[in-house]
Amino acid sequence: FSKDPMQYVDLSEWQHELLEAEETKIGREYWRLKDFTAMSTLTLPFENQGDGKSKFEPHCLDWTIDSDIVAKVKAFVHESHTSTRVFLLTCWLVTLKRLIGQSELIVGVGNDGRKYEELKEPLGLLAKYLPLHCHLEGRASFMEILEQVHQVTDDIEQWQECFSWEQIAGQRSGEKGEASFFPFCFDCEKPPTHPLPPPV
Repeated sequence: FSKDPMQYVDLSEWQHELLEAEETKIGREYWRLKDFTAMSTLTLPFENQGDGKSKFEPHCLDWTIDSDIVAKVKAFVHESHTSTRVFLLTCWLVTLKRLIGQSELIVGVGNDGRKYEELKEPLGLLAKYLPLHCHLEGRASFMEILEQVHQVTDDIEQWQECFSWEQIAGQRSGEKGEASFFPFCFDCEKPPTHPLPPPV
């Protein structure tokens, strides 16, 4: 690639070549062998399914974590040779397990879609959510779950370009073309290093 900014047509052509590569076949097989049927049973207690006509009104909860807890988390993450993102994802999965009462969990995990160096600079949204499938044994310790989540996170990030909803649509309903969604998702972003400029 040249030093000129990558145009979308170049990006599209490069991704097409990537999908035709031999390595991509391994990634497609990785996703094909995954069982995502558990997604249809993942619901929260007392969850109101609604009639599909209700207005979508999400709510946000702001919570500031005490600096002492943050320091302890950073120390634990460092000792465990993992990341804060994986640690928080593990906490979220443990919480879901306790709420749902189900050990088999599938969560949509946000990925920026910029694994390759060539994709660091191009403008535009490349991010997508990938299914992270974990089985949380009843007697598993937090460290065992953390190790499992760390490994699965590495796997889905490695094969993120190979994932498509068409591959698993048939598992969910037996019919292709069904709307794609995750019952639960997780995303974790670092705040910007520099403050944003004031609005003009």
